[in-house]
Amino acid sequence: MVEQPWYLSPAGWLLELGSAMHGADAAPHLPLALPGIDTTARLGTGSIERLFDTLKAQVAGKRIETTLGDKPVAFTIDDIDARFDRFGAAMGQVNGLSLTAVEPMFDGLHAQRLTVSARNVHTRPSVHPILVAAPLEVVVVADWPQATALLKHYADKVEIEPLGEQRLRVRYNGTRTRNGWVDARLVSEGGRIELRPLAAGWGRWLRRGGLTAISSIPIATAVTDGVRVVDLTVDSETVTVVLRIDEMSIPYRKLLAYTPEQHGRRSTE
Repeated sequence: MVEQPWYLSPAGWLLELGSAMHGADAAPHLPLALPGIDTTARLGTGSIERLFDTLKAQVAGKRIETTLGDKPVAFTIDDIDARFDRFGAAMGQVNGLSLTAVEPMFDGLHAQRLTVSARNVHTRPSVHPILVAAPLEVVVVADWPQATALLKHYADKVEIEPLGEQRLRVRYNGTRTRNGWVDARLVSEGGRIELRPLAAGWGRWLRRGGLTAISSIPIATAVTDGVRVVDLTVDSETVTVVLRIDEMSIPYRKLLAYTPEQHGRRSTE
């Protein structure tokens, strides 16, 4: 019979918790064997710490290729930082978790890097344990050619030109409006993101101030259910988007599927 590793074993989690509560040398009062599950090995403390040590060793510096929904996703993990305390780790919790990735790609669209910071990271025990985080903050940094490619992909009638820190020139390239433009300041506050016009032009006509007809232009922030843009900053070279994901979960089995032997092959799980 195939033995299951500790991270897929409910008894393994109970042994781990017993070891933490009674001391590393005290034997917890639990069954020593369950059908199909190896419970004979002493695990000591810090199972979830070993999970992240293993994960970091397996994926750091490697290109991960997978899918999100039906869209291809790829990125290279630069670093994983997980912080623990003794009791929390025994309960399957992480005090703080962050990771950075370079050259992320989603559905053919590229960026320079992304950083993920997760809160309330914990284990949902089951036959196949699941790692849960709620919420997550994802910071994506892209240069303007990358941002322009995104606009053409999802909003091909809008053209944006950077004018400096938090300033943009916006054109709508419809047939009757292609000569018009609006210079605006990008403002992000209280969960709302909008453009506040500073000047407007049409051909040779230019107007500054008194733009009451277009006092503000709201920017949609909902990406999908449970995912929204919470901050947006621009300068003459880069665009930085901050996304909030309400909750994300992933089975331990899938986390540990990204082994060195799979480097360079796509996973579609």
